[in-house]
Amino acid sequence: MNPDELKNLIIYTGVYYADNDTYRTRSKIWFETFDNAQRLGIRVVIRNDGGLPDEMLVRIKAYNNITIVEKTAPNPLGGGRREALQKATEIAEKEGIEQPIFLWTEPENNDLITEKSLLPMI
Repeated sequence: MNPDELKNLIIYTGVYYADNDTYRTRSKIWFETFDNAQRLGIRVVIRNDGGLPDEMLVRIKAYNNITIVEKTAPNPLGGGRREALQKATEIAEKEGIEQPIFLWTEPENNDLITEKSLLPMI
């Protein structure tokens, strides 16, 4: 399989942050996931479900492969996923990706965002 196949992949996910040890640990893993995606040239859409400190938002916005969708109204988890998928669809159309592949994952799944894991799936 050819790593160029990843060019059609758009990952979408959601992040929520609370200031405690659990979320501090989880957020470190998020950035490993985001780094992996950037290294592979994979676009990522993140729905900000709330709580992200400004410095974390600045860090996320520094990635050139990430688009953030801000939470516009309270809605259930499924609504947030649909908002992120809608943005991913818009990106695919805007960039002329004829056969886009959309992948929902939790941002802590950093081991999933590797050539070894992704190429067999797509």
